[in-house]
Amino acid sequence: MKAVSEKIQFPYVIPLVIVLMMGAFHVFLESQTPTDDLYFGIGVLLIVTPLASSASCFVVSKIYGYSRIFGLSYLILGAGFLFTFLGELTFVYYVDLLGEESPPIIAEVSFLIQYVLMLTHMAINIRYFADRLLPYQKVLLAVIPIVMILSYSVLVLGTGDVDYLEFPYTLVAITFSSLTVSFAVVGFTLFKKSKLIIAWLFLLIGMFSGAAGDMANYYLVALGDFYTISNYSTTLWVASYAIIIYSLYRHQKAI
Repeated sequence: MKAVSEKIQFPYVIPLVIVLMMGAFHVFLESQTPTDDLYFGIGVLLIVTPLASSASCFVVSKIYGYSRIFGLSYLILGAGFLFTFLGELTFVYYVDLLGEESPPIIAEVSFLIQYVLMLTHMAINIRYFADRLLPYQKVLLAVIPIVMILSYSVLVLGTGDVDYLEFPYTLVAITFSSLTVSFAVVGFTLFKKSKLIIAWLFLLIGMFSGAAGDMANYYLVALGDFYTISNYSTTLWVASYAIIIYSLYRHQKAI
């Protein structure tokens, strides 16, 4: 790893480009009339972007020579995005192409496996670089998910129109999603004085963007709405993939 004493410059150009592109993309979505073709196009985009993230992880893992820490952890993260790809592909095939009311359970299982592999990726890095967590880091691991889960539950239950068959699953998914944020925050605190600070900052932003997209999406699912695709969740998910891909680039440049 490069020396910590070197001055770290924050890269403004690429993040600014991502923000501007995502802003324009969201404005485009808001201007469109919801149609089956639009939903199908969004579905295809949500298939391609996690696949690109997965491929990027596998490339970074190879760059590290499939080493015990970075090589293995990014291989696992790539597998996580691959399960996201499979889940999205299954959803588009059954819902958009076949017209089913909802995708088979394998799609939801794929999304849950994605979270587990993301957490495994971050846990490997955290465990290797920290023998034990400081008290405030342990608090962050617990408090962030609790706040996100409670916020989600209050928003959903406050509508008074909850699909109680779907709500338990959405709660499980939000729990896993919120844990990815708390793990990324703790990872960032560990690397904030190293050359990996930029990489972990963007990983954190990417995880938070993805979790926010999950909350917007599962809010609709918990209300029994399987057909409406939230423009906010779509934008946040695509932004998440783009930011995480950039974090991968910054990671391998820092070592």
